[in-house]
Amino acid sequence: MFLANNMLSLEKVSMRYDTQEVLENISFSAGNGEICSFIGPSGCGKSTMLNILAGNIRQYTGVVSLKGGAIDHRAMSIGLIAQDYGLLPWKTVLGNIVLPLKIKRLKVADYKQKIDFAMEKLGISQLSKRYPNQLSGGQKQRVAIAKTFIMDLNLLLMDEPFSALDAITREETQEFFLDIWQQNKPCTLFVTHSIEEAVFLGTKIFIFSHSPGKIVAEIANPAFLKSRADAEFFKTCSAIREIIQKEWGGT
Repeated sequence: MFLANNMLSLEKVSMRYDTQEVLENISFSAGNGEICSFIGPSGCGKSTMLNILAGNIRQYTGVVSLKGGAIDHRAMSIGLIAQDYGLLPWKTVLGNIVLPLKIKRLKVADYKQKIDFAMEKLGISQLSKRYPNQLSGGQKQRVAIAKTFIMDLNLLLMDEPFSALDAITREETQEFFLDIWQQNKPCTLFVTHSIEEAVFLGTKIFIFSHSPGKIVAEIANPAFLKSRADAEFFKTCSAIREIIQKEWGGT
């Protein structure tokens, strides 16, 4: 059961660039223990929505609240896992992982147990002294996940983080992500173009329209944490495809 002051809430959030409206009246809520998957065509405002929540965009209308009030980006811990991994090439794996702690002026020693746990869970303990250019795509993504999960997150934002990986590495990294996510289950928003990925990772699935983006469907996902070979997984993917074909005109 989620308490209201632990929830993320968006109410009639809209955003425009000059004369072009990108988001139109986006409203939903999410709490700890939920991963909300967002699927939509290119340019529909999914990344814009994440940037609003990350504090990178402030010129929008509507109400955004977290834990019962406005998001304080300095006091709250908001993690972002992006497609480009966000790793500094001149820092080692360990150096990248502890960077968010140093930025917030926290003592790295106080987080040693969490750092060791995350690196072991993600299978990157032996990579601590390597640099990003010495890592595979899957290894870089695991470092990005560890970097985020050592923090006590209020909110986790994920912008197509696995799309650059090959199919096998992508599925393995999704499994690694879910494994470590379940330790604390932070409220998570996950943007993807993949229906199967949205169903595998999302407790709830939201489907966006073409630009200006608005939510045209919200689905409570019965296939969350189920095998990709499960009949419920296939059924849910098929239902989403039907909605997309209707809403996007088969694109």
